[in-house]
Amino acid sequence: MPATLTPLVGPPPGFYLGGEPEISPVHTYIDGLDSAGSRRTMNQALGRVGSLMATLVEGEPAPPPSHYAWWSLRFDHTQELRTALRECETPTCDPWAPSTVNKHLVALRQVLRSCMRHGLMPAEDYIRASDVKPVTGYREPVGRAIPNEDVAKLLQKCLKDHSPAGVRDAAIVALMHSTGLRRSEVVGTRRSSYDAAARTLQIVGKRNKQRTVYVNARAASWVNAWLIHVPAGNGPLFCPVHWSGSIQHRHMTGEAIGEILTRRCTEAGIARILAHDFRKTFISNFLAMGGDLVLAQRQAGHSDVSTTARYDRRGDLLLQQAVEDLWFPLPGELQSLQPTSATGLVAHGEMTDLG
Repeated sequence: MPATLTPLVGPPPGFYLGGEPEISPVHTYIDGLDSAGSRRTMNQALGRVGSLMATLVEGEPAPPPSHYAWWSLRFDHTQELRTALRECETPTCDPWAPSTVNKHLVALRQVLRSCMRHGLMPAEDYIRASDVKPVTGYREPVGRAIPNEDVAKLLQKCLKDHSPAGVRDAAIVALMHSTGLRRSEVVGTRRSSYDAAARTLQIVGKRNKQRTVYVNARAASWVNAWLIHVPAGNGPLFCPVHWSGSIQHRHMTGEAIGEILTRRCTEAGIARILAHDFRKTFISNFLAMGGDLVLAQRQAGHSDVSTTARYDRRGDLLLQQAVEDLWFPLPGELQSLQPTSATGLVAHGEMTDLG
């Protein structure tokens, strides 16, 4: 997340090394993460934290996080970093969400642990420096449940595209809407993992965990239309399509899914849909139909059922409907209303003049 970063005063001497050391605690930590997305995210977080502490030349690009002497940080420095992270802002000048600040603090603690394990930092200094409290607070989750009419408009636009890309995009929308798959799971799935007869899909999701997801018959019809474009075997289920219409038999990227949704939403004239919105939509729809929360957790691949519960958007609609039903008079109704003596509320038809 881009942010306004203000360098701190008083970095430890020699914190910016000017190059990569022979032993790199940053590589030890980052390379130990199983997910490519996690490696990219936490590497970026460390880069921002390092830029806060280092004294860099204005206008020059920030060096990679491996070019900092993280083992030279002490308790005073990490507390100052926590304060600076709390003051960071998004490009829209909003303060960072607590979860974003805490993500950066996690990266800081973990790289300090690598420093200690490499013998670059005494254990006592590591314990003190890493004793940084998480930031408390809560933000409403980003995203929305997708209305059925928006899904229909997306599919209509895909159908009007008579190239293989139109068939592929419709299949992706159908699969994500009916299963709640993450976009990384969609692009990482192989053709051999999908059983068209049983309508099951073998997924290897976060933390290298395998699970079976089930595709309903309606969504499967869209996916099956795409299958004629990809050969059976261990290749990717979804592939890039060149502008000429030729299919490139290699895996897509997660970013490509986002670009597809942005383009199709623009064509359909609807509000932007994020890939993660399909997970919220699936869970909300599944529970609204009387589905079990634990079964929704299995399909979505969450480690904790409480995470699945946070994806449920039914409560937002119910709350909005309940608030809408609360009584309050319109200007034109005031002449036919009067307060009751017992509660102070206004009863209908008891007087014609409030004066």
